[in-house]
Amino acid sequence: MISTNEKFTGQTGQFPRKRRAGLLFFLLLLVSSVVLIAAAGWLDGSDAWRHPLLWLATLGQAEALSLLSGAAQVLAGVLAILVTVVAIVLELSATRYTHRVTALFVRDPINLAVMAFFVVTTTLCIWLAVVLTGEVGAAPLIPRGGFLLAMIMMTGCLLALLPYFAYVFRFVSPHSVISRIGAYALARIGRAHTGDVDAAKYAVISAVEDIEDVARGAMKNSDRGIAMAAVEALATLLADVTNLQAKLPDAWFRVDAAVTHDPDFIAMAPIAI
Repeated sequence: MISTNEKFTGQTGQFPRKRRAGLLFFLLLLVSSVVLIAAAGWLDGSDAWRHPLLWLATLGQAEALSLLSGAAQVLAGVLAILVTVVAIVLELSATRYTHRVTALFVRDPINLAVMAFFVVTTTLCIWLAVVLTGEVGAAPLIPRGGFLLAMIMMTGCLLALLPYFAYVFRFVSPHSVISRIGAYALARIGRAHTGDVDAAKYAVISAVEDIEDVARGAMKNSDRGIAMAAVEALATLLADVTNLQAKLPDAWFRVDAAVTHDPDFIAMAPIAI
């Protein structure tokens, strides 16, 4: 018998290869950037490399303020473009298949981490620019550690942009959405014996209806492969629940409001239920 944790890991674990590919793409962009910087210094005939702390020691307050202000503007613009593109992609996917895509996107830790990283980096650049605002003296006070940290974070944001776009497009693909909804439902079933059984029932019923919506939308748009994937996901979920029956509490099998108030069963007579 397959345990809930093993099955949940298996269903959500079909994406690690693609995640590793995105990480490798990010590292490739990082190495390419370093190589280009070194090549530019070599072509200019300057020293092969200057230590960042030595470079910061020669940086004036006006130059640091200009760099940070420009970085904050660039990051704010990039974040606006990122949010716009992601919102359009999510809206198209939700309209074509199921509105559950938006909930899955908001709950995904990678999406939250990337958005939060952009926001924190932009905020850091703005506050460092505020700190540096003022009269330029002979010996200006520059938060060199904060400036270096802001430049590193800004570089990470820009380099992560292309891999993140690739991740978003894979995330909203219908096959990925179907797999995530099925894995979420199975996880809620596995936690039914430790939490609120009624809440788990509502969550699973909602997940099943979402997969049904994907199948109906696929049939409406003549996407036979996606419709069959949705049917297969429902069959797999039923088989998994059958394997877990011995571990589920008695309350899970009780016909209560979570079932009788469902639109598919509300019109049935009690004997039929």
